[in-house]
Amino acid sequence: MEVPPVRYRWVVLGLLGAAMAGRILVGASLGVLLPDMTASFGLTAVQQGWLGSALNLGNVLLGVPGAWLFSRYNPRVLLALTLGISALLTFAQGLAPAYAFLLGFRVMSGIMFVSMSPARTLLIQQWFPLREIVLVNGVNIAMVGVVEAGALSLTPFLLLSVGRWQNVMHSFGALGVATTLAWLRFGQVRDSHSQQSGAETTDVSPLLVILRHPTLWFVALGQGAAPAFWWAYVTFWPTYMLDRFAMPLTVSGFLFGLTSLGMAPAGLLIGWLCSRHP
Repeated sequence: MEVPPVRYRWVVLGLLGAAMAGRILVGASLGVLLPDMTASFGLTAVQQGWLGSALNLGNVLLGVPGAWLFSRYNPRVLLALTLGISALLTFAQGLAPAYAFLLGFRVMSGIMFVSMSPARTLLIQQWFPLREIVLVNGVNIAMVGVVEAGALSLTPFLLLSVGRWQNVMHSFGALGVATTLAWLRFGQVRDSHSQQSGAETTDVSPLLVILRHPTLWFVALGQGAAPAFWWAYVTFWPTYMLDRFAMPLTVSGFLFGLTSLGMAPAGLLIGWLCSRHP
C-alpha cells in the first residue's frame, strides 16, 4: 500500500533543485568566464577543453560505482556532506594559483556532484509516490533549464560587478554554503515510505537491476550525443563569438541561455502529460 503524499515533499524538491543549481552554476558559467581565465593562466584550447569536461569526469569514473556505494547511506547526511564539500571546492577554484590546481579542483567538484545523485534519487523515492515521478522529472528539467539560462545570462554581469572570475567563484561558493545551511535546517527524510517501498530490494545491487533491463543501457546511450555537443558549445561558443565577432559576453551568454530556457515549458508540459497519460 502506497503512503499518501504530503505537501512538504515540494519543499524537499525545491531544496534538491537548489542543490542541483550549484553544479549548474559552476559548470555552465565556465564558457563566459573562460576568456578571463585564459588571460590569467594563458590557457591553450586543449586546456580549455579539459576544464570544460572536468566536472563530467566524475560521471565517467564514478557514476555507477558511486550510485551503488552511496545509496546505502542516509541521504540527508550524504547530501549535506556533499553540498558542504562542493561549496568549499568552489571557493578553492577561485583560489587556484595555477591551471593544474584549477583543473584538479573542478574534477573533485564533479566527483562531489556525482555523489549527490544517489541521495537525490532516494529522497525523491521517499517523498513522492510512483505516479508523480514523471512529473517530478519534468519539474527537474524545467528547473535545470531556468538555472542554466540564468547562469549564462547573469554571470557576465556578475563578472563585470565583482571584477574577476575568481570573485565569481567565491560568490558561487557563498551560494553553496547558503544551500547547505538551508538543507540542514529544512531537509528531511521520510523513513516510513523509504522502508515500505524499498523493503523488498534493499539487498539487491542496483547494478544487477540495470543488467536485467537492457533497455536502460539504450536510453543512457541515446542521451550521450546531445549533452556532448551542448558542453562543447557552452565551453567554447562565448569565447569564439568574442574573438571572431567582438560580441560581448553579456550578449552571447544571453543568446546561448535561450537554448536552455526552452527546456522549462517543455519539461513541465511533457512531465504533466506523461503523469496523466502514462
